[in-house]
Amino acid sequence: MFLPATILETPLPFGYRHYGVLTEIGTVVHASKKHNRVIEESLENFSEGAPCRMASFQSNLSPNETIQRARSKIGNSYDLISKNCEHLVRYCCGHGSFSVQIITTIIVAITYFIKAK
Repeated sequence: MFLPATILETPLPFGYRHYGVLTEIGTVVHASKKHNRVIEESLENFSEGAPCRMASFQSNLSPNETIQRARSKIGNSYDLISKNCEHLVRYCCGHGSFSVQIITTIIVAITYFIKAK
């Protein structure tokens, strides 16, 4: 269905997405809020029964390097603001470590605060 090193996403509430890197053995490496760290687990556990699809962005690196980068982070701690699932997969793709979802949320919050004054 998906090739190794595909960046996968599953839907979360309020339009957010959870991201992970598919490995060559069909597992997914992702930063897990539930486990408070980066883990490698089955696709089924990663998606928690939700539909899974290819993310809109993919790696600039080879599949092996993408997966190697993901696995090198296993055990690292999770932090919503600075080390979430999107930070992890963008790093693994060679895009830098940032989260469009966090940036968008901050912009929306600031805009709301300014308009509320």
